[in-house]
Amino acid sequence: MAKYPQSYETTIASPPGLGLELQIYVLPQRSFANGQVPSIDSIIADLKLTGAIDIRSSQLASALSAIMSVPGLPIATSPPPSPEETLKDAMMTAPVAANFDFAEYAAYADIVPVETSPLEKLSLANIWEGAKTVAGFGGVAGAGCKLGLLAVGGAAAVAGHPVLIIVAGTVGVVSVAMGAATGTAIGNWIAKSIGFIPQP
Repeated sequence: MAKYPQSYETTIASPPGLGLELQIYVLPQRSFANGQVPSIDSIIADLKLTGAIDIRSSQLASALSAIMSVPGLPIATSPPPSPEETLKDAMMTAPVAANFDFAEYAAYADIVPVETSPLEKLSLANIWEGAKTVAGFGGVAGAGCKLGLLAVGGAAAVAGHPVLIIVAGTVGVVSVAMGAATGTAIGNWIAKSIGFIPQP
């Protein structure tokens, strides 16, 4: 039976009262053929991510707040608003959302397991900033951070889950979604869709 390479999952629970969870799923660089992580554009195309928005490191908390504010959306682009418009609206109102303090913690706390020697934990913001600066100000070709809707289940799916995807060549591929079960399902779907390499 094929054995899949190591992946890392982290569940972050909000303070009592909010009842929210974010699931972070990491596919490390070594898991890809020749250690070559696919570009953000090829991953978005393979996943058929709907309404994809480029996210700056300063927007990470707003993006995570949007994930928790609109946990499931139709993937159809008409009638309006489109998925992209809905996600942008949720990001615009994020600073006044009840989940924003939790979203800030999730964006900037050192909680994401990253393969180094030894294993260390970085923040989502540091992973994204590191991807941009490894090769100088211009960043690393193929790196990126996008928020969009992922329809888990293929063409038959009519609704999508908001997901944040960060591609950083020295780290791998990181996805963030709402809820442990949903986040794991999305992580597994991403792994399958982008050719996560099984070991013999």
